[in-house]
Parts: sequence; C-alpha cells; structure tokens
Amino acid sequence: MARYISPNCDITTDGTSHEPMTRLLIADDHPLYRLALTQAVRSVLPDVVLGEAEDLPSVHRSLVAHPDTDLVLLDLHMPGSHGLMGLASLRAEHPGVAVVMISAHDDPVTIRRALAYGAAGYLTKRADLAELQAGLRAVLNCEEWLPPALREAVARTRPDSSDSANAARLASLSPQQFKVLT
Repeated sequence: MARYISPNCDITTDGTSHEPMTRLLIADDHPLYRLALTQAVRSVLPDVVLGEAEDLPSVHRSLVAHPDTDLVLLDLHMPGSHGLMGLASLRAEHPGVAVVMISAHDDPVTIRRALAYGAAGYLTKRADLAELQAGLRAVLNCEEWLPPALREAVARTRPDSSDSANAARLASLSPQQFKVLT
C-alpha cells in the first residue's frame, strides 16, 4: 500500500515512525457499535487515549478540544456528515488528523472516492479483529490501508477527476466558507 504521510507522522530516513499515534476518536452514531469498536481498539492498542462522537458537529468539537488527536475512525453515514462532505470538512479544518472511513458499504467506487477526499484508509463494519488490527497498525505507521479483499477491486476503479478537484476546492475553503457551503 502507499505511504500516507500525515503532518503528525514523524518519519525517519529509514521509513519508520519515531512515535506511534496514541489519541483516537471513534465517530459513529450507533452507541453499541462505538462501544464494540472501543473494546476492539483497546484490545489492539491498550495504551490508546480514546474519545467518542455521535455526529459530525461533535467530531469537530472534539478535534478543537483535543488538537493532538492523531486518528479519527469516521462512519461514512453519520448525522451531519452528508456522505463524503464530512470527510472533506475534517480534512479541510483539521489537515493533520488522519481519517479512516468506517462503513457497512464496500463499494469500490465509494472507497476510491473516500481516498480522493483524503481518507487514510477504509474499514468495513464486517471487519474482524485481525483486519482492524492490520488497518490500525498500517495507518498508525503512516500508510494508506484498505481491506485485502477489496484492494484489487479499488485499484481497478478509475479515480474520478472531479472528486480530486472537488476535494482540492473544499480544502481551500476557510472553516466559515465551508460551514456556509454545508
């Protein structure tokens, strides 16, 4: 997989990170899924500092309150997100935070679009603990990550040039301009 270089990734000349990311935010509107994901993440990263958010406004509030957040696990269809617009807003307002999309959808076009809008990775809600562990470790090592079963299908999916252009335009907006747009 490709390297995902976040401003929070301190990469040495040999390609290893100096310090692992340690603050994660789980953003999903289903409390039971947040609880399950919290337990799964803690089993993989016992020393992680975890936060939770149930909608996009609470994600933004959490990132303002905790600017040292390294990774957001973001549900694709949570309230206030408007699909990939939520991802775009996070990348525009908090460019130093890596975002992994989490969704029940495993459509290669949707995944390709999420990557175009700046996602560092994509996990399906059907992922088992081993897949979650592999995904977290890859992204925490500043690498882009996709589920192995979907990599080939996503690679065959042609990127839509309008997605990259829209993502670039959205990233250039000020937070106030973005709020007016959404």
